[in-house]
Amino acid sequence: DTNPSHLYAMPGAYTVTLTATNAYETDVTTATFTVNPVALTVGFDSNSPVTVGGTAVFTNTTTGTGPISYEWDF
Repeated sequence: DTNPSHLYAMPGAYTVTLTATNAYETDVTTATFTVNPVALTVGFDSNSPVTVGGTAVFTNTTTGTGPISYEWDF
């Protein structure tokens, strides 16, 4: 594959090696690069307003590199 892509699931330092070969020779190059974590952005949506006795529904919209733990306080 001339121009591949790869999905990295976790942050960290990774090494990639490219080997190219033609009829006369083989050459290799290696590079290290960093995959940064996705910034933690905390948020939620709700079905506000609700009436007394109604059920409030809260939908977590938090994004970021996992695992992520959650704690709600009502």
